[in-house]
Amino acid sequence: MRPFSNLISLVAVAALIALSLTLFSCTREEKTVDKVTPEISLPKSSVESKAGSQFIGVTAGKAWTLEIVYEGEQSGWAELNPTSGNGPVSNVKFRYSQNDDTANPRSLKIILKSAAGKAEASFTQYNKGWANVGGYGAKIATQGWLELPATSADDGKEFFTHYMTVGSREMRNYSYYYSFSDFDAVWVAYPLNTSLIGSYLGRTDDWAYDPLLPQSCQQNVISTYGTGYTRGHQIPSADRQGTTSRNAATFYATNMTPQDYDFNSGIWAALEGSVRTLAKLSDTLYVVTGAVLGSRKTRDRDGHSITVPDAYFKALLFYGAGYGRFNNYSAAGIYMPHESTLSGSPGDFAMSIDELERKTGIQFFVNLPKKVGDETTNKLKAQAPNWLPSSWY
Repeated sequence: MRPFSNLISLVAVAALIALSLTLFSCTREEKTVDKVTPEISLPKSSVESKAGSQFIGVTAGKAWTLEIVYEGEQSGWAELNPTSGNGPVSNVKFRYSQNDDTANPRSLKIILKSAAGKAEASFTQYNKGWANVGGYGAKIATQGWLELPATSADDGKEFFTHYMTVGSREMRNYSYYYSFSDFDAVWVAYPLNTSLIGSYLGRTDDWAYDPLLPQSCQQNVISTYGTGYTRGHQIPSADRQGTTSRNAATFYATNMTPQDYDFNSGIWAALEGSVRTLAKLSDTLYVVTGAVLGSRKTRDRDGHSITVPDAYFKALLFYGAGYGRFNNYSAAGIYMPHESTLSGSPGDFAMSIDELERKTGIQFFVNLPKKVGDETTNKLKAQAPNWLPSSWY
């Protein structure tokens, strides 16, 4: 009888072990539930009729899938690659063919699904010959990039992004917020560090129209304005070296504003050099360069009325050891009146981000709270600019 009772005991112990493993497994499974709300970042929600592509960002905690749902009679004119993955990505390629219909636009929805839920983004491609101003970029920037300021769906401006290849990685070159009525970008935002600057190749001087929107909506910068103003870069040519294509994008018309020659080649150029020096001390320096648009106008060689900025600014968010005061971050703003006789050092025009926001009416670094929290964000925006290197002053 004893061997049999021993067998019963062994079976009971094995059952208890199996039950414990099951409970442990269930506990482990509960801890790994995907709780990240899925989101899609679609840079351009509407485009003109020609074929094109853009990169879509996916926010998800774990496994996700993407699918296209066509609206209306036309289908099969777009594709996604990849259509599944794990965790957040920013390089899903979205391609679409040309719309040859002269009367009807076409639309689709991109559906993102994960264990945590579903998200969708609408996309419209206009009919051939459609010529309304606007509708070429996104009304609101949904990307979580740290350099981005706030955008609005009802202010008449649109958001665009250019991409570049660094090594084998596809990443953003710069983004901008375009005012069709002014023929200017009100700001250009971009990350900057030694790798993104690249080895110096010089200027391509490849003045060109921006391929993201029609030529009729842009300044003619193929030659100078002919009115005494220079073609002033917002993201400088020297900030994007390493490859000719990376640099050529800085010569697009949408990156230009009419800028006084002495201002452009003097104090503004000195500021640009100081920003690059700071970037080389960082892990990443997040930069917003912008123009305060007033009532002054000039004309390009096609007769377009171009708004001349009253002032220029830069908002800087430094990340890295050394100058990073709050969780390895520091921040500062620069505001310069657009005057030919303006003199001094870049640091003479430095201020807190809070003050720069008051002067420009723009809310900077809107994605920063998700990274460091509201309390640290408030400290960074209120931070005095005296952390900047002494070479600035």
